[in-house]
Amino acid sequence: MDRRYIRDNGVIERYLSGALTADEEQAFEAGYLGDTELLEQIEAAERLRDGMKGLDSAGDLQRS
Repeated sequence: MDRRYIRDNGVIERYLSGALTADEEQAFEAGYLGDTELLEQIEAAERLRDGMKGLDSAGDLQRS
C-alpha cells in the first residue's frame, strides 16, 4: 500500500475508526511500521480526532 493510495482513499482515517477490511489493515500496518513520516501522520490524525471528541464532549464544538 503506497502513500498515494493511503491519501486518496482516506486510509489513515479509516484505520483509526476501524473501518478497514482485515486485508487492508494488514497491508497498512505492514507499510507504516518502517515509515516514520507515515507514523507521524497517523499520530497527528489520532490527536486531532481525540481533540475533536473532547471538544464535542465538553460542548465546545461549534457546528455550522
